[in-house]
Amino acid sequence: MRLAHLGTLCLLGCLLAPACRSGLSQERSPPEPAANIEKSRYAGRTQDEWSELFRTLTLSSKAAAEEVPQLVQVLLNDDAPPALRKLAVSMLGRIGEPVRPHVPELLTLLDQTNTEFAAPTEWGLKCISLLGPVAAEATPRLAEVLQDSARTHRERLLAIEGLGMIGPAHPRTLGLLVAELERRSAPASTAESESATRPANQPSESLAVAASDAAATASELRQSHQRNELRVATVDMLALFGATAAPAVPQLLKALRSDHEPLRRSAAFALGQVGGTLGMQGLVEALLFDDSPAVQDAAGHALAKLGTPAIPRLTQLLDDREPGVRLRAVRALGQIGKLAIVAAEPLRTRLDDDSNAVRIAAAEAIWLITGDANAARQLAMTFLDSDDRDTRRDAFLLLVLIGRSPAGAEVVAELQRLTSSDNPRLRQAAVIGLREIARP
Repeated sequence: MRLAHLGTLCLLGCLLAPACRSGLSQERSPPEPAANIEKSRYAGRTQDEWSELFRTLTLSSKAAAEEVPQLVQVLLNDDAPPALRKLAVSMLGRIGEPVRPHVPELLTLLDQTNTEFAAPTEWGLKCISLLGPVAAEATPRLAEVLQDSARTHRERLLAIEGLGMIGPAHPRTLGLLVAELERRSAPASTAESESATRPANQPSESLAVAASDAAATASELRQSHQRNELRVATVDMLALFGATAAPAVPQLLKALRSDHEPLRRSAAFALGQVGGTLGMQGLVEALLFDDSPAVQDAAGHALAKLGTPAIPRLTQLLDDREPGVRLRAVRALGQIGKLAIVAAEPLRTRLDDDSNAVRIAAAEAIWLITGDANAARQLAMTFLDSDDRDTRRDAFLLLVLIGRSPAGAEVVAELQRLTSSDNPRLRQAAVIGLREIARP
């Protein structure tokens, strides 16, 4: 039995290695002699000449627009070096509007087959993504790629990116992304988890069964990883829609409660970009209860993006028993700025907080909201010689921030005075602080 388990572990290890690698394609250039590449011409230029043009051409100029037909020829030329074709993708995507009439030609790349040395389908998808709204007519084809299970993981990621970059320029993009997020959020089918429910250590278990289980486990891990990547990419693209993505809020709130930390973080950011009040309660709960500091930070930033509607909830959180919650609430109010003037007095109560980080953040927020830097300057100067390194760092960064502002004259004077202090820690902080303030 131990041998059987050992065989299972070995097989699982071998199978997991490729499963954990990125799904992105690794293109290799075909072995072509340098002399042949140098002599070959593509749409009238050698590869070196095209590279030089890319370095010198202003992509928004009339000259760049005149090069579009030739660049399309290069991209569609199967005999052109992959590096040159990828260069054409980059140039076309950044030239923009003059490429619009050629979008149907670019879409023909989506019907080509990738090889060991070239990935025309990916190049076509990337070019469409770079073009964004200019390539709005590509939306139906991107939908086909996204919904085609035979497509590679990389191609589906690029299709999602393309839909996000096209954005509201096509009426179907938002619905397609919301449907994709909902589809990827569905629980795994019974068939996918069948191997996980098979009783372990049965007498009939053999090495073949163990190998089958290991392969199934590796496949499930790979599928789960890819599924999460697609969900995160979709949420990131929905964030680009801003307020027009309001219909996606219910799905974004589901993503905010997922068991995948990067997805929760992206969902919090997206809810902040969408705005409105529909996602506010979900963001407050994430700030309060999520076990990931990164997600809590993202929720705090998102609440700040909501602006005025979030001020009452953030003000309530100033009295929370957890210092991390108070800190994020203080920072969010500071980010809202002058619109949060009603929170100025509640913030002053945090100047005596048990947490030094909260005290410094409150002083900064009061400055950002009221324009009065005195409390922030005095508190930061007090903590510049703290025994706690994090407190010294926070105080130093606040002083530099004030020093670079119109209210910075007094900070500069204080730091200049400290350059002759008997305290070496204060002298060093003063010298570095003055240098940072003077930096452009």
